[in-house]
Amino acid sequence: MALLENNSYNVSTYYYPDKLGQPNEEFQHYVSFFINVRGASKFYDQNIDTTNAPTVKLGGSVSNSINPTSAGTALKIGTINEAGIGVAKVLGAISTKQAGALTAYNILGTTAVYAGLQASSLLQQDNLKRLKTNITLHMDGPPSVKYGVNYQDHELGVLGGFLASGSSSSNSIGGMSSELGNNIALQIMKIPSVLPGFGTSNYADIAQFGAKVKTNPFREVFFEGVDYRRFNFKYKFLPKNERESLAVLSIINTFKEHMHPQLSAAGYFYIYPSEFEIKYFYNNKENGYFNKIAPCALTDMQVDYGGEQFSTFSNGAPTEIDMTLSFRELELLTKESIRTNGY
Repeated sequence: MALLENNSYNVSTYYYPDKLGQPNEEFQHYVSFFINVRGASKFYDQNIDTTNAPTVKLGGSVSNSINPTSAGTALKIGTINEAGIGVAKVLGAISTKQAGALTAYNILGTTAVYAGLQASSLLQQDNLKRLKTNITLHMDGPPSVKYGVNYQDHELGVLGGFLASGSSSSNSIGGMSSELGNNIALQIMKIPSVLPGFGTSNYADIAQFGAKVKTNPFREVFFEGVDYRRFNFKYKFLPKNERESLAVLSIINTFKEHMHPQLSAAGYFYIYPSEFEIKYFYNNKENGYFNKIAPCALTDMQVDYGGEQFSTFSNGAPTEIDMTLSFRELELLTKESIRTNGY
């Protein structure tokens, strides 16, 4: 492990190549990968950066929205059960007497369960902790970012088109009412034809074919959601000495360790993998001209040792290593997050 010279974050850093970030060298652009570990992890107590605690949002992990230790959780769960029982009662599925018994049973049951969870050290609210160690690598190519949102088209049908048009013209309404009636008639006629020679056509198809008209499906485009952004980094390591070989080994081991989950003490649960904060730097300062990246999970990692013509140094260390990393953001973008955080 080595300390990157003039590192403004003042944390210990695995870096490659040796001259990264040094004055008057070619590697003035670089990328730093900061690592935020889960509070329930047992491995990193001596490597937590208490002077620079992460200020990131909690990235969408399921555990972040569940807090069994907070006051009133059991009561809220009991209220949800009570609501379900109330619906069943209204629908006549259960009697008033049965509803009362089930309500008491469910509230007591959920209270007991969550009282047990309150005493559990495993199912506590998750708190991310940043490691002192980060990874800093040269820019592997021009930064690239892709934004995407999803739209889907749906058929509203004639009635939906009529309602969506909002027309107040009496002539228009009269015309549409007539056409609406025709369309309803066509829908009723959509039964398989029994006339010989018409194959699988129905009477509506036959009528429209004869009149040379086609029902307008009134298709409209609806907003569906936002895509999670993905970021890929590809590196070719050509270590020139043992120092760089050891640095590359540490970098690979650190990435693959933190992309995987940890087992709980008894092995019944997975503790979520670490999250990564990725930042672009130029001349030892964060580069504000590129997009910023929300907290990410490392989802794919591929390492190829030895190059196309496999070769190693005399100590067995490979002379060439290729590493490909794929990250997925854990936060969906909105206008607010883009304006506030520069994503």
